[in-house]
Amino acid sequence: MILIHLSGRSGSGKTTLAIRIIAALHSRGIRTAFLKNIPHDDVSFDLAGKDTNRAIRSGAALSAGRAVNSTFIEFGSALQLENLIEMTERVCDVCLIEGFHDEIHGVSGYFSLNLELSDNGRERRISITLPDGSVKIFMNAEDCDDAENYIIEKVVESL
Repeated sequence: MILIHLSGRSGSGKTTLAIRIIAALHSRGIRTAFLKNIPHDDVSFDLAGKDTNRAIRSGAALSAGRAVNSTFIEFGSALQLENLIEMTERVCDVCLIEGFHDEIHGVSGYFSLNLELSDNGRERRISITLPDGSVKIFMNAEDCDDAENYIIEKVVESL
């Protein structure tokens, strides 16, 4: 499985770029996963009071809900990045990872996308490091499409 790690400050465009990459790969029939580290605890992934949420709050290690077109899985504890990657390998070709800065260094052979936004918010820099260590840098808004196309091309070549 191909791993793509996105890093950058809040508001730099990591999630926007990830969603664009996911959509482009999906249109080519490539199955993708998105793993996002959320560095705070004030989030809820399920509706309070629903059966799956009640199970987690009661101490279940895992609770899942399946609907007609989707499945939701919640774990009662935070999993390590390594475990999340192992789970996605069974169903995906590519995994986009946002955040997980303390754990990504234990993973090898991934694409690295670092997004930087100038203080005035007008200039964007995207540096892409390929698994072989080569680096390509894209500057400013018009290059964002080029950066997206470049990473998609490299991912498709690697499959």
